[in-house]
Amino acid sequence: MQVREDTRFDAAPDAVFAVLTDPGLARERAAASGALSSSVEVEESDGQVVVRTSRTVPTDQLPDAARRFVGDTAVLEQEERWGPPAADGARTGALRLTVRGAPVALRADLALRPVPGGTQHEVDGELRVDVPFFGRAVEQAVAPVVTSLVRAEAEAAAERLRRG
Repeated sequence: MQVREDTRFDAAPDAVFAVLTDPGLARERAAASGALSSSVEVEESDGQVVVRTSRTVPTDQLPDAARRFVGDTAVLEQEERWGPPAADGARTGALRLTVRGAPVALRADLALRPVPGGTQHEVDGELRVDVPFFGRAVEQAVAPVVTSLVRAEAEAAAERLRRG
């Protein structure tokens, strides 16, 4: 199932990137998503940046059909790989979000693009639930939760940029 979320920030791409890859923001994002626990790791090498987060979240927002596959809590493991900046500050990357022990994965392309007065952040990917017969129904149930998670992360970044 296709997942797409675009967010416009009133800041330059380098400022948005600095916030998106800040471990402090990752901890804020985890708290905003209702995580019971979380960890974050940021690696930088040759202009590339990898942000890995793991968070344990309650599954009470999921429909029963989806919760049956993960239980009362789920461990979300997220990895964002960003390439070096282009001359105009634009960056591209890849997002991988998995649910530990469950056949759920989001793979998405990431982009930061300068636009007049700010930056456009794009997440464009596919959510897959590999469960025979019920996969599509579970995808439809999980997709709004994943989209709201992506949106909450963008809102946390926007708030951090507003605070300076």
